[in-house]
Amino acid sequence: MVSSLEVFQRASSARVNWNKTDALLLGEWQEENIPHLPQECSWSKEGLRILGIFFGTDRYMQKNWDGLTDKVIEKLNRWRLIQSQLSHRGRVLVINNLAASMLWHRLTVLDPPQELLHQLQKCFVDFVWSGHHWIPSGALSLLMCEGGQSLILLQAKVKALRLQTAQKLLYYPSTVPWVSFGLAVLRFGGGIGLDRQLFLMSKSATKAIPVSQYYGTVFKIWAQLMTQRKDHYGLNEPLFYNTWFPEQTESRSEIIAFISARVAKVGDLIDQYKREWIQVHQLSREIGGRSERIVGNVVRTLKALFPTPLWTFINDYMTGDPDQTPFPEMYMTPSEAPDNDGTGQLLSYARLRNVPFSIITKDQLYNFCMKNELSRELKGRTDTKWRIHLSTPPSQSPTWRVLYKRPLPKRSGDLQWRVLHSAMPTNTFLFKCNLTDSPLCSRVFPDKDSLFVRDLEIAGVTAGRSPVEVQGTKINLLYSRDHSVTEGLDYVIQMYVSVRSVGDITASARSRKRSWFTTDRITEEPREQQEEEEKNASVQTTLSTWGLRFENKLLYLTGRVLPAERILQGARAYEYNP
Repeated sequence: MVSSLEVFQRASSARVNWNKTDALLLGEWQEENIPHLPQECSWSKEGLRILGIFFGTDRYMQKNWDGLTDKVIEKLNRWRLIQSQLSHRGRVLVINNLAASMLWHRLTVLDPPQELLHQLQKCFVDFVWSGHHWIPSGALSLLMCEGGQSLILLQAKVKALRLQTAQKLLYYPSTVPWVSFGLAVLRFGGGIGLDRQLFLMSKSATKAIPVSQYYGTVFKIWAQLMTQRKDHYGLNEPLFYNTWFPEQTESRSEIIAFISARVAKVGDLIDQYKREWIQVHQLSREIGGRSERIVGNVVRTLKALFPTPLWTFINDYMTGDPDQTPFPEMYMTPSEAPDNDGTGQLLSYARLRNVPFSIITKDQLYNFCMKNELSRELKGRTDTKWRIHLSTPPSQSPTWRVLYKRPLPKRSGDLQWRVLHSAMPTNTFLFKCNLTDSPLCSRVFPDKDSLFVRDLEIAGVTAGRSPVEVQGTKINLLYSRDHSVTEGLDYVIQMYVSVRSVGDITASARSRKRSWFTTDRITEEPREQQEEEEKNASVQTTLSTWGLRFENKLLYLTGRVLPAERILQGARAYEYNP
């Protein structure tokens, strides 16, 4: 080895840095027989680091995950100073492109601990919500066009990477080096001489075949998809546990005897030189001297299971046609997909049924896995609960993509998105209510500034009917939760609703119904009028908010509190006349 490296150094003018060189000692060696390495290079018995990844024993490979969570959290903490200025979409982009991307190099070839994935996913969700979880976390991972924010779901990403491996093994040419190596691992590692055929067998069979941990995960994820095919694999068609064949009746001992003798494909029953069926007595000797009667019965039973297209191919092959047959096209459907997609459901499988596996993109594979992961959490959840209150027909569904486009003003997309999910944001209330002193909540503590309610007219709420959840010093108005409402909180809600009359609120909600559920664009003149109204309303709200906050601070300096009458005026405390 040293002499070969010296020749290489002279030819290439390059030198080997022995201080950065590792060597792995395989097998059992006696101390006196271990080869001597030059300079400071030493042998390792645990593993090697290749392209930044530790390969070797389980303890050695644990180094791949040590400190990874801290690195991801540190990456997210760099954005904490401007986190409040980022929209939900902006925060998701930071996570997907900067934080989660640190994992892909390892996850492509390694199976991570599930606890690590759950911990990182929780960090991602907390970063998006800043501690306030408005809707189920699974909804964040849906695509933006389906009502989510496209937050990466790590469990689904790992499964999509494994399915990409399966896709390349099945449909890439065998001349590709790593494909031929992977097929060899399946052939010799499984011990039955099958490679691509394993993907055509039932999941109970592949589970029992001893393959490496990595390819075992590939088969496990493959079993979570519903597969269909319309064509055969020629002489490579597996004989046993074939999902394309009718149910087999052979005993387990007979199947094991055939598979152990590596008689597991249709081609193993045919003499490749004479192009005729192998005689029963010869086949019996290959299997290990089993009874010719039993072997003959098994062969006849197997032939009776062959579909008509396969029989046609075999007869043509017997007459001299070539035996080359590509791997059959597999049509994929998520295993959790219902028989019929109901209208108005948040979780839709409309474009994920019977997709050809050979041409499926990596984004579609991720979508497959993501829908399977979220099926339990989001199953039966409607796309928006406003259907009942706005009398929306089932044929219409929210056009989520318009929330971040004109004519909606900038930075209002998050608010409208949460409203469509029936999460009524009232921001963080800057006051405290002592509900024990007075049922009318007449006392307001001055340790917070004031009250700020924004876009309340969209909700269409009425006094005394909106559920309210109290969390410490914060009150979040949530339409989707059913909580009891005390008299003091009724007073607070009545104070908010006094910004506008109930009639104006209902009319405003109905006027926005069209822009929520259709893609139609309004004309130029109404658009300008709407933008002007929104601008004036924003100035009005800002003026009143800062005015009340200034009054509250002045009164606080003199030991008093802001009168309840001023708080009741809300956004009308200061009039703005453009």
